[in-house]
Amino acid sequence: MRLISKVVEHTLYKPNRTGDRAMQPERFEPRFRIRERSCLGRRIMTVDTGDWAKHHIYMLHGGAYVSEACPFHRSAMKTLADRGFRVSYIDYPLAPEHTYSQAMPVVTEGWKMLCGLYNGDTMHLLGDSAGGGMALSLLMQLRDSDGTMPDSTALSSPWLDVTMSDPEIDELQKTELLLSKTALVYTGKAFAGEIDPRDPRLSPLFGHFENLGRIFVFYSDSELFCPDCRSFVQKASACSGTTVYSHCEKGMFHDYLMFTVSGPARRAYDTLADFYEKRI
Repeated sequence: MRLISKVVEHTLYKPNRTGDRAMQPERFEPRFRIRERSCLGRRIMTVDTGDWAKHHIYMLHGGAYVSEACPFHRSAMKTLADRGFRVSYIDYPLAPEHTYSQAMPVVTEGWKMLCGLYNGDTMHLLGDSAGGGMALSLLMQLRDSDGTMPDSTALSSPWLDVTMSDPEIDELQKTELLLSKTALVYTGKAFAGEIDPRDPRLSPLFGHFENLGRIFVFYSDSELFCPDCRSFVQKASACSGTTVYSHCEKGMFHDYLMFTVSGPARRAYDTLADFYEKRI
């Protein structure tokens, strides 16, 4: 796993560009229906099996704001589609070529587009890692602008403070299997551009959490993001208009939901389906 950590760190400093190869339609089996659209020059792909229950997930992928979606994200989409969900993915602009100021309007417009096209669907948000931070940022923006709010939001190991300022993170770095604080701070600054990295738009942990609706946070006690996830759950749980559910998995690596074949991930998807369909 230490070798994996070094590989991950290298890709953050020198991200690969493949033209979004992992998320091309031919990478999905024939049982999936694929629709592709353009949003402000970026690609939105919507996937379902034709056997769905009117629940539609807008998925924002992780990758420290510099990496393309990977096969693990494709696997997550397929897992959710096989469970009866319609899932839409957006190829939002990445650093270092682009910054938050260029990426977030694409993400926001993608949400508006899908809400208009699928106005009969029950709309949800899902973000993992950096995509989790972006999902929470979008949720707060929609609240503040009286936009169309999702029915519920799920965050998988969300990156909530790009400055990585919690002192507990340094101790967790000693056992972290995948992430590097130094590399993350570097990519966070690149994505911030001219914006202060502590701005709640980039680091939503520093925002306020009233009236955000239903949120579920999945994370691990062994990952660098654990202190910030725990802090968010505690703060948001005390806010009116926001209901927070959370699950902290013991001893797992960062963003374990994307490793869909693992036992903890399969159990998490059971919980996620129950959450979206309001069985919990």
